[in-house]
Amino acid sequence: MGSADFGDSNLLAAVFTSTPVRAGWRVPARYPFRYPVRFHRRHSRPVVCLRTEHVGEVSAPRANHDRFHCPMPTLPVFRFSNLQPVVRLLREAGAPVERMLRGAHLPCLGLEDHAVFVPTHLGLAFCERAARQEGIGDLGWQSGIQLDMASLSFARAALALAFDLRDGIRRLGESLRAESPLLQLQLQEQGDEASLAYRPSVPYAYEGGAFDEQYMLAALTEFLGAAVGPQFHPRRVSVRCLDPRAFEHAPTLQTVPIQVGQSRLEIFFGRSLLDRPVAHRCRETTCTGLPPPPEPWDFTATLHHVVASHLSDGLPRVDAAAEMAGMSVRTLQRSLSQSALTYRDLCDRIRRDVALELILDPLLTVEDLAEETGYGDPANFTRAFRRWTGTSPRTYRKTHLR
Repeated sequence: MGSADFGDSNLLAAVFTSTPVRAGWRVPARYPFRYPVRFHRRHSRPVVCLRTEHVGEVSAPRANHDRFHCPMPTLPVFRFSNLQPVVRLLREAGAPVERMLRGAHLPCLGLEDHAVFVPTHLGLAFCERAARQEGIGDLGWQSGIQLDMASLSFARAALALAFDLRDGIRRLGESLRAESPLLQLQLQEQGDEASLAYRPSVPYAYEGGAFDEQYMLAALTEFLGAAVGPQFHPRRVSVRCLDPRAFEHAPTLQTVPIQVGQSRLEIFFGRSLLDRPVAHRCRETTCTGLPPPPEPWDFTATLHHVVASHLSDGLPRVDAAAEMAGMSVRTLQRSLSQSALTYRDLCDRIRRDVALELILDPLLTVEDLAEETGYGDPANFTRAFRRWTGTSPRTYRKTHLR
C-alpha cells in the first residue's frame, strides 16, 4: 500500500525523563490547545503530553533541563472567508448573525474583511450552535457544497496547476497546509482503490467537530468532482459521526455506502481516477493582498491576530481572550510571559501597530485615530502615542510624510 501524507502525522510528545508517555492520556476537552504537565502514575516525574491534532513540531527541552518547562501552546485559526457560506445561509433563514457572532466571541469585522483570522474551535462551535438554534441539521453540508472552488485560494491554486487528480490532491494538501498548517490531508492507494483522508486541527469530540466533518466532506467531494468532472462518484465514505442521518440530505451520497463511527473522514474512489487530467482549470492561482496565516505554534503572534480583529468593537477582556484561546486566564498569562508580555502589553502593542499604520493617512484626524484605536479621549491617545514614539502624532506625521 502506498501513501502520501500532506500534513503533520504521528504522535509527537516531549518527555523530560525516560518515563514513556502512555496511551490513553488525553488533554481535557475544556482546554484543547494547552500542553498539560502530567505526572507518571508510579513516579513523580513530569511529562508533557501533546495531541497529534494540534502539534506541528516540538522544540527540544532547554539546555538547563528545566523539567517543568512547558512548550508554547498552539492556537489553530482559519480565515473568516470559510464562514461566508454559513453566514449566507443563516441570513437567508433570518438569523441575527451579528448578535450570534458577538455571543461566540467572533469579530463582526469578518463580515467586511474576509481575511480576518478567527480561532478554529470558536468558529466551528459557532456553526454548530447556529445549526441547532436555527434547526438546520445539515448546515455543514449545505455550506460545503456552496463553496465555489474557483473562489478559494487553496482550491484555485490546486485546480490551476495540476495536470491530473493525483497532482491536484497533492497541491491541495500543500495549499491547505499553507492556509492552516495543522490540518492533515492524506492520499492512500491500495489495489484498485484510492482514498482521501482528512484529520482536523480540532478534535472531533470538541464542539463543532460534527459540523466540520459535514463541511469538509462536502468541500472535498466538490473538489474531487471539479477535478474529475460530473462523472465522479465515491465508492464509499467513512465518517466519525455515529448518526448516518446527518448525511441523508446529501444528494451526491444518496447511493454511497457510509461507514459511521470510523477513526477519520475518508472518501474512497477508483484508483484509475488519479491519472485522469483535471477537468476544471482556473486561470488565477493566487489571492492577491491576503496576509499569510500566523504560525500556529507562535502563540503570541496568533493571539495578536485574533485579539486585533476585535479592535473596532473594543478589545476583549483577559477572560474573554482566554476563552478565545481555549485555555484558562492563568494559562494565557503564563503563555504570554514566555514572550516577556502581559495581556495589557499585547493590547497596547495592537493599538500601537494600528496607530502607526493609520497615522500615515493625512485624511484622518487625531480624533479619528483615537476612535480607531479604542481611545475615547484624543488626549489619552496623544499621550499613548508619545509614549510609543517619543513624539506627538502631528510631528510624527509631518516627519514621515515628507
